[in-house]
Amino acid sequence: RSKDLLNLPPKIIVPEYIDMEDSQAKFYDDLHKGIVEEADRVEIKTSSLLGLVTRLRQAATCPSTLTSNEKITGCKLVRACELVEEIISNGEKVVIFSTFKEPLYSLYEMLSKYKPLIATGDFTDAEVSKSIDAFQQDDSKKIFLATTAKCGTGVTLTAASYEIFLDSAWTKA
Repeated sequence: RSKDLLNLPPKIIVPEYIDMEDSQAKFYDDLHKGIVEEADRVEIKTSSLLGLVTRLRQAATCPSTLTSNEKITGCKLVRACELVEEIISNGEKVVIFSTFKEPLYSLYEMLSKYKPLIATGDFTDAEVSKSIDAFQQDDSKKIFLATTAKCGTGVTLTAASYEIFLDSAWTKA
């Protein structure tokens, strides 16, 4: 199918960079320092280094994923909630994607008054399909939260006018 046949409006991409609050920046910097120290060891395996770098990506989006000692609110999540409020107040729907499921569960709680739908690997395909149908057909369902692994391809979510990506995948695809 081509876009011409679907009669879709042009895609508008608005990159937005969010500064971390002091507590999140300190947590991220401490984590980064630990990873650099680990990487400087002689026998580190590439797969171990990739895992450590993944932790930095998680800390940039939802730092509370990595620690139970501190409740650090991710600034991206706060900004996503602000955007959702604005989008919904204009009568529109929104899909929020993340590589990681933990930020989506945090957003699910933060946006609970809107009763968002959620699709991660924790849900069966039948449950996800039911949520997709509800989002597409029910005007009261304004928010769909999904991991890119579960709903990044082959899923129709055209009821939404907006998408928010909390983080990027490793690949350009």
